[in-house]
Amino acid sequence: MSEIIKIKGKSVFSDFQIEKLIYKVGALVPNLHSIEAFYWHFFSLKKVTTGTLGLICQLFGYSNFKNINDQSLEGILVVPRLGTISPWSSKATEIANVCGLADVNRIERGVEYILRKNGGTPITQDELKHVSPLLHDRMTETILLEKGRYK
Repeated sequence: MSEIIKIKGKSVFSDFQIEKLIYKVGALVPNLHSIEAFYWHFFSLKKVTTGTLGLICQLFGYSNFKNINDQSLEGILVVPRLGTISPWSSKATEIANVCGLADVNRIERGVEYILRKNGGTPITQDELKHVSPLLHDRMTETILLEKGRYK
């Protein structure tokens, strides 16, 4: 049986790219104030050890693995199409195994989008459904809008 570890990574886009995305999405969502986008990495491990977590942090540039269990998603998550293994995952898993992470079964990556309107309120589920085509490629990716609900 394997364990799944999820780790929030770095910002996906530059400030310029975020401004362009706010402009596009803002046409569909009145009062859109901000968009944040972060990578999330998901590790399927045969067993979780301090050594394995240390190597993962070193390989992916994470500063510390002590707060892994305290991380939670705030926005929507775009992941590779359910039931598939992305090319990124295949290569990342291969590299991890070559780098001495024999306990890694698979690594996958997703992008979390946090969209807020003026005043810091999140956008509604209906608004998310309107803007989802701007945030993912429906042929290769899936959006997880709510915990336990898939689009």
